[in-house]
Amino acid sequence: MAFPPTGRWRFVVPNAITCTSLALGLVSIMQSFAGHYESAAWFILMCVLLDKLDGSVARALNASTKIGVQLDSFSDLVTFGIAPGFLYLGLTTKDPRFAAFWAGETMQLVTTCACLFLGVMAALRLAKFNVMTEEVGSKIFLGVPTTLVGGVSASFYLTAEKYAFPPVFVAMVPVMLVVFGLWMVSNIPLPKIRTTSSKAYNIFMGGNALATYVLIAFRIIPEIPFLQSSLYLLVGTGYALTYMKDEWQPFTGSGREAA
Repeated sequence: MAFPPTGRWRFVVPNAITCTSLALGLVSIMQSFAGHYESAAWFILMCVLLDKLDGSVARALNASTKIGVQLDSFSDLVTFGIAPGFLYLGLTTKDPRFAAFWAGETMQLVTTCACLFLGVMAALRLAKFNVMTEEVGSKIFLGVPTTLVGGVSASFYLTAEKYAFPPVFVAMVPVMLVVFGLWMVSNIPLPKIRTTSSKAYNIFMGGNALATYVLIAFRIIPEIPFLQSSLYLLVGTGYALTYMKDEWQPFTGSGREAA
């Protein structure tokens, strides 16, 4: 196979990256079942990197296909909708540090439903995204992307473990997952990260992306990805609500949900 790939081979590369992400998402679920929660969280973060990489590679090779879009959605559902749910389900039902906050059959049913809710909402968001992505355009997301939810939830747990956060912080994450689930299918805008005419901005964003790849690949300093993803979510949402009204207001008050 020539490099860069030519002909039909170029379509294999981005799809292989997506399938690798899907496989790692399944491994994360297996790690959660085995009680290896830190490993499960790191695998979710690796999937975040691969999710960004497959799209970039597909565009670079001019290898975007309808099959690739659908495959990416299936991968995102597993890695960012189901795997984080299993991570926190294991933590809140099996890890004694956190399970104490959800003691009793009724409370464990509540946290189980909260984790399952994330997966269902992720499926709804991905289905809507596939249907409405052209209508929404290339400047904003409507609702928080599943990739960002996976990144925030996994990096938060790793940061909490590293700095020995009080157990209640991790124990309450299922509540946060319900909020994220509703946020995913909402019309709350978030600007997409794109290159601009500012060279300094592009260098800064490129440096951040490179640092994230290095940190996650070597499984170090999880607080940096957590801060990056959290700031993007909060600051980006505030910016879009304030300065990008022309982009998102057509989708409000219309009786339609967009993702």
